[in-house]
Amino acid sequence: MKKICGILTMVAVTVMLLGCANAFAYTINDVYSTYTGDLYSGDRIGNYLFEIYGMDVTQSGNYLTFDIYSNFPGVDPVGGWTTYSGDLGIDVDNNGSYEYGVAFDDNRGRGTILSMGSLYSVNTALNNSDLIVNGWYTSRYYEPNQYPSGWSYYYHQGQPVTIAGGSVLSAGNVTWNDIAGNYPNYKISTTIDINNIVPAGYDGNITVYYAGATCANDYIKGTVHVNAPVPEPATMSLLGLGILGMLGLKRRKQ
Repeated sequence: MKKICGILTMVAVTVMLLGCANAFAYTINDVYSTYTGDLYSGDRIGNYLFEIYGMDVTQSGNYLTFDIYSNFPGVDPVGGWTTYSGDLGIDVDNNGSYEYGVAFDDNRGRGTILSMGSLYSVNTALNNSDLIVNGWYTSRYYEPNQYPSGWSYYYHQGQPVTIAGGSVLSAGNVTWNDIAGNYPNYKISTTIDINNIVPAGYDGNITVYYAGATCANDYIKGTVHVNAPVPEPATMSLLGLGILGMLGLKRRKQ
């Protein structure tokens, strides 16, 4: 009996430890601090509302889901600078330029109006000094005293934050889910079809990036492994039969 109780105790402790580890284990972790003052802490600058804790990236079939854990509510006024959510950047060839992006807001008062939740092919040829870099508005563009001249806020300058131009590849949605308990406050989620960003059969890494807010007071970046399923032979056969059927129907009509 004592032996059984001992085994059960060990199992219980193991489960507790795993539970604690999973609470802070993200696909991509961010350096963060529990300090909540308006000072530099970790890689975050300023208020704790800008803190990003981590990002989970999961794949199910053709779909990639991004879950970002943050304190940022989506919009927050900071003095004369109202900050809005940044957009999710995706770099497929891992060269530092985010050629795809998901819009996390639709109207930030200034800049390009986007369709919230939509996946964009970014026009990386757009550049304007350090205000627009490789198709992305940077944090310097949004800072009220930086554009057109001067600055008075502490923030990560020149970080990409929102899509400056591009075309919609697919519609989608972004959700802010309020998490019970203490920090992080929100889980921000969006899902895309991987076939829109990589060719069938792709098996490799992509780089993902999220600036949190248009001030980029905190941001997260990392690589994840993805693969795009190749259509199964049965699916291709059905597609071929469908095409033959359409051709036969067309001949009958003629």
